[in-house]
Amino acid sequence: MEPLYKLNRIKSLLADKRIKNEVLANYLGYKSVDIISKWNSNKIQPPVSVCYQIALFFKLKDWRDIFEPEPFEILDFKDDIDE
Repeated sequence: MEPLYKLNRIKSLLADKRIKNEVLANYLGYKSVDIISKWNSNKIQPPVSVCYQIALFFKLKDWRDIFEPEPFEILDFKDDIDE
């Protein structure tokens, strides 16, 4: 399995402001929260144009602030558990 990296901070931004995925999806014009969930889990990353809209939504000074300063690997501890 390829390592997963935490690249964006969308999940933590939503949690910090106590905003639900549905609110962000609605703001961005998405009918489903599936894409937001994939961004939250870092399975995929939003396009740059959407990053800018997300930054506006969160009132960030720079659109790049939605990303981690230094991406880090998300460890999968399930593989380490002895069954």
